[in-house]
Amino acid sequence: MTIKRREFVVGAGVLGVASVAGGSIAPQPASAEHAMQMGKKQTAQASPSTPAQTATSTPPEKRTYTFFNPDEATWVEAAVNHMIPADDLTASGVDLGVAYFIDQQLAGGFGQGGKMFMQGPWHPGLPQQGWQVRLSPAEAYRAAIPAINAYCTKTYGKDFSSITESQRDEVLNGLGTGKVDSGPLPAGLFLDLLYQNVMEGFFGDPAYGGNRNKAAWKMIGYTGATGNFVDAIESYWNKPYTEEPQSIADLS
Repeated sequence: MTIKRREFVVGAGVLGVASVAGGSIAPQPASAEHAMQMGKKQTAQASPSTPAQTATSTPPEKRTYTFFNPDEATWVEAAVNHMIPADDLTASGVDLGVAYFIDQQLAGGFGQGGKMFMQGPWHPGLPQQGWQVRLSPAEAYRAAIPAINAYCTKTYGKDFSSITESQRDEVLNGLGTGKVDSGPLPAGLFLDLLYQNVMEGFFGDPAYGGNRNKAAWKMIGYTGATGNFVDAIESYWNKPYTEEPQSIADLS
């Protein structure tokens, strides 16, 4: 199964939106096949000609990372921009704040496994049993990124941020199959974690640092945290929803 760039992420909007609640996120296994199927469906629904769905022209604000060191930041930014390249639908993943969102989550309770059972035994678990390794999500990133860069350097002569887009596809697919070393993590686990975090940063509420200017919500026509549609049901029945989405920050 080959993972294609925007198709890799664009179709999982509902999944990503639903996964972010109160700043607490949890990794869930994400199969490449499911991502492909959902991506094709949502890509077909998205209309690049709709002005409300295009990328904003406002320059993104510069924000300082809390958790990532420079090497990790470079790796994550390359991965995020590879999965969410700038196009006529949205700005790039980094400009949308996705890398910053991941950084903030890893620096907080999620990154430390605050709501995870982090005590043994450490036997391999079933997919429905969730996180079954002794590393927290933050530790998983810290362990996997150097291992992946080492694989890239050995295989391509360059680290992940410097290889070509097709080579990045090979690496991401290799993470899913275990061909690419991700340190002490089981095959596929880091790709699942990365994929889930990118989804959440792309489609989650902007209050958590990603989805800048609600660009992903505008792209898929999601209303956000709007609490009452009484005035909109008749006007928007069976029509695209073009009103400004509401963040939870807009309701305070």
